[in-house]
Amino acid sequence: MPECAYALTQATIYLALAPKSNAAARALARARTWIAERGTPEPPPYLRDAHFAGARELGRGVGYEYPHDLPDAFSTQELAPRGAEGERLVELSEHGEESRLGARLRELRARRDRARREQSRGKQSPPR
Repeated sequence: MPECAYALTQATIYLALAPKSNAAARALARARTWIAERGTPEPPPYLRDAHFAGARELGRGVGYEYPHDLPDAFSTQELAPRGAEGERLVELSEHGEESRLGARLRELRARRDRARREQSRGKQSPPR
């Protein structure tokens, strides 16, 4: 019991001192609106549960890129549900800590977009 109480107390202190933002609330509201307007989307097959017999035959889990096994732990794989690709639910302000986090988010999005463009160029057939 004491170990649990210590961990919960440490988590509480960390959260109390962490920079605050309403970006999560805004993103959640956007997601709820998106779903209300379009319905519940299905995740890509490689993100669906593959822990049951026959899952692989259904394509579940096949082709998933585990980011921690990749250089810089960065994957360009699309994680949004089908039909939601390119949607921007999370937008950070330029206030306080969000400014730094927003810069990081823009950097990751740009890196992903560059990598996808390079991948698509590699998939195109060479000119004849």
